[in-house]
Amino acid sequence: MLFGSGLRLLAVAALFLAMNSAFARETDEQVATMTEPRVVTRWGTGFFVNQEGDIVTARHVVEGCKAVSITKDGQIAPAMIRNLSTSLDLAALRSAIKPPLAATFAVTGTLRSGQPVFAQSYAVLRRMTDARTALFNGFLHAAASADAARFTISSPADHGSSGSPVLDAEGLVIGLIDARVSLFGTAIGWESTSPSDSFVVALSDKTIKSFLASSGVAYSESNRAQVMPLEGHGLHAAAISVGVVCS
Repeated sequence: MLFGSGLRLLAVAALFLAMNSAFARETDEQVATMTEPRVVTRWGTGFFVNQEGDIVTARHVVEGCKAVSITKDGQIAPAMIRNLSTSLDLAALRSAIKPPLAATFAVTGTLRSGQPVFAQSYAVLRRMTDARTALFNGFLHAAASADAARFTISSPADHGSSGSPVLDAEGLVIGLIDARVSLFGTAIGWESTSPSDSFVVALSDKTIKSFLASSGVAYSESNRAQVMPLEGHGLHAAAISVGVVCS
């Protein structure tokens, strides 16, 4: 009797161990799936256009991504694509991150040859040591009318700068970096080039505002200065900008 009972107990124990082992393997597989790292295919910059967490960036930064994430001051959050322009390199995103400050567009942007501007990627802004004092880092390369959809600036903005805001002397947004171009005007997207080819194409504020309005995204515009005299534009750009990650 005791011997038979012992065999039954051993059989039950063996079954329990087998079930537990199978459950452990299944759990490990689930955890491996949940924690499997995503491959970052590209990254860029965007900027907040209102206090609700709406962001505008370049379409080519997020188009075709399996997932889009936003990074801001150590925070990481998924982003929803609200709209992709069919004719322009623009995209509207929505994130759960609430901005410390949102961009303000110029009501009537003035574009003139030699006009000083500031534009830089979020990644560079995060490690700039002179953000509080950097006033400008680029100039309008060629004159453009107020109705122009695009304009060219000489700028050190490099890899990851697509979608960055272009700020004028008052800290107002007058454009968004679209693509880097060579000295001969050939667009080469958001990839960096040699320092001698330091020209980028930016979409104008009028173009951006029209896209946001058609997307149902609220934004602010004013002709009032957003920075104090001699206040670093790098600091203001860093406050309104975010990193955009495509995976």
